[in-house]
Amino acid sequence: MDESDAYLRLALIPGLGPITAQKLLDRAGSPAAVFRLGMGDLQSVDGVGGERARRI
Repeated sequence: MDESDAYLRLALIPGLGPITAQKLLDRAGSPAAVFRLGMGDLQSVDGVGGERARRI
């Protein structure tokens, strides 16, 4: 998955707003890296609980 595809996928996740998306990007370093994070890493981001982590 290239970065533009990953960014689009991130933007289309239901219930994921721009602030939380930015926090995920800050944590992972890039849009594609967000999708490689484990459940624990995802849930460690403020605003991402179990349900959001599963959507990602």
